[in-house]
Amino acid sequence: MRINKIIKKSLKSVEKEYRAKLNEYFYSYYFGNYEKDPRSLSIFFIFKTNIDLENIIKQKKTDEIKQRTIDCLIQNGYPSDAFESVIKSFEHDDIFIGEIDSQVSKIITSLNSSCVDISFISDEDIDNKANGDINLYLR
Repeated sequence: MRINKIIKKSLKSVEKEYRAKLNEYFYSYYFGNYEKDPRSLSIFFIFKTNIDLENIIKQKKTDEIKQRTIDCLIQNGYPSDAFESVIKSFEHDDIFIGEIDSQVSKIITSLNSSCVDISFISDEDIDNKANGDINLYLR
């Protein structure tokens, strides 16, 4: 199965499951060069209003939705290594201080962000900041 079909099938499943659980309408939007590099996939779950999104965050449902999305993608055939951070945790002595510590932190953040990204936004925010143009909003 092509990666695009895996993504569509997985997101449709997550949307259906969580619309029922949350009693909230939301939809997904995704993009990336995932056919060449599955780690480059970015997924956005979009809720109608900022209040709807805030409620989901307060209920601590975003982590649950993220994990379910990852599970569905992998179950449907998406490469599991696309979800693995290069560095999951980093421990160091007090040797690194000040600017060096800051640079190390930036490198770790950059390396960890080189995997599939799943985020949450609202139509209201897209409308307010980019006149409803999601592509403009995401730039």
